[in-house]
Amino acid sequence: MACSVDCDHPYTALREEVYGTVCTNCGTIVDSLNLDDQPSYVDYAPSRGPAPPAPRNSTAAAIVHREEKREMVDTKIVETFVSTLRLGDAMLEVAKEIFTDAVRAKHPTGGFRGVAYEAAAASAVYYACKVQGFDRTEGEVASNCNVNIAQLASSSKVMRRLLSKRPYAARMLAPIKPSALVPRFVAAMREAPAIILADMAQRVQRRLTSMAHAAETARTLEGKTPECACVALCVLAILDVVPNSERRDMVTRCAERAGLSTGAVLAAIKAAEQQRVAVA
Repeated sequence: MACSVDCDHPYTALREEVYGTVCTNCGTIVDSLNLDDQPSYVDYAPSRGPAPPAPRNSTAAAIVHREEKREMVDTKIVETFVSTLRLGDAMLEVAKEIFTDAVRAKHPTGGFRGVAYEAAAASAVYYACKVQGFDRTEGEVASNCNVNIAQLASSSKVMRRLLSKRPYAARMLAPIKPSALVPRFVAAMREAPAIILADMAQRVQRRLTSMAHAAETARTLEGKTPECACVALCVLAILDVVPNSERRDMVTRCAERAGLSTGAVLAAIKAAEQQRVAVA
């Protein structure tokens, strides 16, 4: 085996190496066992794919993460509250839609930041009832969902601002009429310890319904909460049906059953009686 014609060594000097046969004169590898014919420089850096997106502002990323987590957590709370109030699947879907719209809404005031999870979910359930025409008062929702009434009122105020331009906003923002609460309120008055006896419940309900419609038409109790208006009219209806009832005791018992202060109920009764005197 010869090296090459360019090798000027007087004799062929070949040596066996682990990588093949090499000429000791010019260093040429005559017979290779594992000759690397690739370029001397190879980029061994692994492929990283497309360039990563530019890093977001850490504060903005934290806010987005918090809101996404909150939406997931609060949706579960909405389901719990709807189940507690026994409102059904249709109401659950509306409550979830309202809640999701409110959480994702952008507003200069910061949206739902600082609002308690449970209060936001309860507000969504409260407004879902209004949208579906199945009125529940803030007091009823707060009591059944074990949410502070002040936090619920604050959350509802934020939600009204965030959803004021939604298609369902008109129904959501419509005031609750006292007449819509009459059947449930009379039923509550019959629960033990009973304030209204069974034999007079129907007469009280008819009288209360008539008075509620009259008050709504004349706007006698405008500015009063639906619960307070209904309690005041209920007291007057009971006194009309059962004239010998103790007025002060009836006011106290009805106010306690509804979770209202006696002073608020007395103020509503005074406004209703002034309207009755004016009509008379």
